[in-house]
Amino acid sequence: MSLTEISAVASIASSFAVAVSLVYLALQTHQNAKHTKALVWNATQSRIVNMHLAMADENLCRAAIIENGAEATREAVVQRQCRFMSAARLSNLIDIIRQMDMGVIDDASVSFRSTSVGMLRNEPAFLRHVKSVLPHQGKSQDATPAQRRIRDYLRSMVEEAERPVSLQSSTH
Repeated sequence: MSLTEISAVASIASSFAVAVSLVYLALQTHQNAKHTKALVWNATQSRIVNMHLAMADENLCRAAIIENGAEATREAVVQRQCRFMSAARLSNLIDIIRQMDMGVIDDASVSFRSTSVGMLRNEPAFLRHVKSVLPHQGKSQDATPAQRRIRDYLRSMVEEAERPVSLQSSTH
Protein backbone atom coordinates (compact mmCIF):
# COMPACT_ATOMS: atom_id res chain seq x y z
CA MET A 1 0.00 0.00 0.00
CA SER A 2 1.40 3.32 -1.03
CA LEU A 3 1.65 6.42 1.10
CA THR A 4 -1.14 8.06 -0.94
CA GLU A 5 -3.49 5.15 -0.29
CA ILE A 6 -2.67 5.17 3.43
CA SER A 7 -3.30 8.92 3.49
CA ALA A 8 -6.69 8.45 1.78
CA VAL A 9 -7.73 5.74 4.28
CA ALA A 10 -6.59 7.90 7.19
CA SER A 11 -8.52 10.87 5.79
CA ILE A 12 -11.69 8.78 5.49
CA ALA A 13 -11.22 7.41 9.02
CA SER A 14 -10.68 10.88 10.45
CA SER A 15 -13.76 12.19 8.60
CA PHE A 16 -15.79 9.36 10.09
CA ALA A 17 -14.38 10.10 13.57
CA VAL A 18 -15.28 13.80 13.19
CA ALA A 19 -18.84 12.88 12.15
CA VAL A 20 -19.21 10.53 15.14
CA SER A 21 -17.81 13.23 17.44
CA LEU A 22 -20.29 15.78 16.11
CA VAL A 23 -23.22 13.42 16.65
CA TYR A 24 -21.99 12.71 20.18
CA LEU A 25 -21.56 16.43 20.86
CA ALA A 26 -25.08 17.14 19.58
CA LEU A 27 -26.53 14.45 21.86
CA GLN A 28 -24.59 15.77 24.85
CA THR A 29 -25.69 19.34 24.12
CA HIS A 30 -29.33 18.23 23.90
CA GLN A 31 -29.03 16.29 27.17
CA ASN A 32 -27.35 19.24 28.88
CA ALA A 33 -30.08 21.62 27.68
CA LYS A 34 -32.74 19.24 29.02
CA HIS A 35 -31.04 19.06 32.41
CA THR A 36 -30.59 22.85 32.52
CA LYS A 37 -34.31 23.33 31.83
CA ALA A 38 -35.09 20.84 34.58
CA LEU A 39 -32.84 22.68 37.03
CA VAL A 40 -34.45 26.02 36.24
CA TRP A 41 -37.92 24.50 36.54
CA ASN A 42 -36.97 22.82 39.82
CA ALA A 43 -35.54 26.05 41.25
CA THR A 44 -38.73 27.92 40.34
CA GLN A 45 -40.92 25.26 41.92
CA SER A 46 -38.70 25.23 45.02
CA ARG A 47 -39.18 28.98 45.44
CA ILE A 48 -42.93 28.54 45.09
CA VAL A 49 -42.96 25.72 47.65
CA ASN A 50 -40.84 27.76 50.07
CA MET A 51 -43.10 30.78 49.68
CA HIS A 52 -46.24 28.73 50.32
CA LEU A 53 -44.71 27.12 53.39
CA ALA A 54 -43.55 30.48 54.74
CA MET A 55 -46.99 31.97 54.18
CA ALA A 56 -48.54 29.08 56.11
CA ASP A 57 -47.08 30.64 59.27
CA GLU A 58 -49.87 31.17 61.78
CA ASN A 59 -49.12 34.87 62.31
CA LEU A 60 -48.97 35.58 58.58
CA CYS A 61 -52.24 33.74 58.02
CA ARG A 62 -53.90 35.64 60.84
CA ALA A 63 -52.62 38.99 59.50
CA ALA A 64 -53.78 38.22 55.94
CA ILE A 65 -57.24 37.18 57.13
CA ILE A 66 -57.64 40.35 59.18
CA GLU A 67 -56.22 42.54 56.42
CA ASN A 68 -58.78 41.07 54.00
CA GLY A 69 -61.60 42.08 56.32
CA ALA A 70 -62.46 38.76 57.93
CA GLU A 71 -62.25 37.49 61.47
CA ALA A 72 -59.11 35.49 62.17
CA THR A 73 -60.75 32.61 64.01
CA ARG A 74 -58.70 29.52 64.78
CA GLU A 75 -60.66 27.62 62.10
CA ALA A 76 -60.03 30.33 59.48
CA VAL A 77 -56.28 30.34 60.26
CA VAL A 78 -56.07 26.54 60.06
CA GLN A 79 -57.97 26.49 56.76
CA ARG A 80 -55.62 29.09 55.29
CA GLN A 81 -52.57 27.18 56.55
CA CYS A 82 -53.93 24.00 55.02
CA ARG A 83 -54.46 25.72 51.65
CA PHE A 84 -50.86 26.97 51.62
CA MET A 85 -49.48 23.58 52.64
CA SER A 86 -51.61 21.89 49.99
CA ALA A 87 -50.40 24.40 47.40
CA ALA A 88 -46.79 23.64 48.38
CA ARG A 89 -47.39 19.90 48.07
CA LEU A 90 -49.09 20.36 44.71
CA SER A 91 -46.16 22.44 43.44
CA ASN A 92 -43.80 19.68 44.50
CA LEU A 93 -45.99 17.07 42.80
CA ILE A 94 -46.10 19.13 39.60
CA ASP A 95 -42.31 19.50 39.71
CA ILE A 96 -41.84 15.73 39.86
CA ILE A 97 -44.41 15.11 37.10
CA ARG A 98 -42.75 17.77 34.90
CA GLN A 99 -39.31 16.22 35.38
CA MET A 100 -40.73 12.80 34.55
CA ASP A 101 -42.31 14.35 31.44
CA MET A 102 -38.94 15.84 30.46
CA GLY A 103 -37.29 12.44 30.87
CA VAL A 104 -35.04 13.64 33.68
CA ILE A 105 -36.68 11.30 36.21
CA ASP A 106 -37.63 7.75 35.29
CA ASP A 107 -41.38 7.87 34.66
CA ALA A 108 -41.68 4.18 35.50
CA SER A 109 -41.72 5.22 39.13
CA VAL A 110 -44.76 3.25 40.27
CA SER A 111 -43.96 4.06 43.89
CA PHE A 112 -44.22 7.81 43.18
CA ARG A 113 -47.67 7.40 41.66
CA SER A 114 -48.97 5.04 44.33
CA THR A 115 -47.62 7.28 47.11
CA SER A 116 -49.21 10.36 45.50
CA VAL A 117 -52.54 8.61 44.98
CA GLY A 118 -52.41 7.42 48.59
CA MET A 119 -51.77 10.98 49.75
CA LEU A 120 -54.77 12.20 47.76
CA ARG A 121 -56.93 9.36 49.07
CA ASN A 122 -55.94 9.79 52.72
CA GLU A 123 -55.91 13.57 52.90
CA PRO A 124 -59.28 15.03 51.83
CA ALA A 125 -58.08 18.64 52.18
CA PHE A 126 -55.22 18.00 49.75
CA LEU A 127 -57.57 16.21 47.34
CA ARG A 128 -60.01 19.16 47.49
CA HIS A 129 -57.17 21.59 46.77
CA VAL A 130 -55.91 19.62 43.77
CA LYS A 131 -59.46 19.32 42.42
CA SER A 132 -60.00 23.08 42.85
CA VAL A 133 -56.82 23.87 40.90
CA LEU A 134 -57.22 21.18 38.25
CA PRO A 135 -59.79 23.01 36.08
CA HIS A 136 -57.29 25.86 35.64
CA GLN A 137 -54.19 23.71 35.12
CA GLY A 138 -53.22 23.70 31.43
CA LYS A 139 -56.66 24.96 30.41
CA SER A 140 -55.88 28.11 28.45
CA GLN A 141 -55.29 28.03 24.73
CA ASP A 142 -51.75 29.16 25.46
CA ALA A 143 -51.09 26.03 27.54
CA THR A 144 -48.13 24.04 26.32
CA PRO A 145 -48.43 20.33 25.57
CA ALA A 146 -46.38 19.71 28.73
CA GLN A 147 -48.88 21.68 30.84
CA ARG A 148 -51.73 19.67 29.36
CA ARG A 149 -49.90 16.39 30.06
CA ILE A 150 -49.34 17.48 33.68
CA ARG A 151 -53.05 18.29 33.97
CA ASP A 152 -54.01 14.91 32.51
CA TYR A 153 -51.61 13.07 34.82
CA LEU A 154 -52.98 14.91 37.87
CA ARG A 155 -56.54 14.25 36.72
CA SER A 156 -55.84 10.52 36.35
CA MET A 157 -54.34 10.42 39.86
CA VAL A 158 -57.41 12.20 41.30
CA GLU A 159 -59.71 9.76 39.51
CA GLU A 160 -57.70 6.84 40.85
CA ALA A 161 -57.75 8.28 44.38
CA GLU A 162 -61.53 8.70 44.25
CA ARG A 163 -62.18 5.13 43.12
CA PRO A 164 -63.12 2.73 45.91
CA VAL A 165 -60.08 0.80 47.06
CA SER A 166 -61.71 -2.55 46.20
CA LEU A 167 -61.84 -1.47 42.55
CA GLN A 168 -58.16 -0.47 42.54
CA SER A 169 -56.83 -4.01 42.54
CA SER A 170 -59.24 -5.20 39.83
CA THR A 171 -58.25 -2.43 37.41
CA HIS A 172 -54.52 -3.15 37.41
